Amino acid sequence: MKVKKLESVMAESDLIAEIMEHRNEIMSQLLGLLQHAVKAMEDKTREVLSFRMADFASFALKFALSAGSDEEERIRRIFEKLSTEQSQFAFGRG
Repeated sequence: MKVKKLESVMAESDLIAEIMEHRNEIMSQLLGLLQHAVKAMEDKTREVLSFRMADFASFALKFALSAGSDEEERIRRIFEKLSTEQSQFAFGRG
């Protein structure tokens, strides 16, 4: 995967202080996302995927649908790009 270099960095103590300042908001959002994850796990529909990590891809797609997100197509495109990158890397073209 190609990533960009970080433009700026922050001291770990500053990061921890900011996290602690927003801890309640972070935990509330995490619990909300966890509820969507549990709901997504209840979805028993099956789909044939070409992505090597099919379990992860299946969960990500179900999670997007469960959360009421309109991101399903965007997630599909991301997995297609990842699959292409994996193939190119495997064949020495990356």
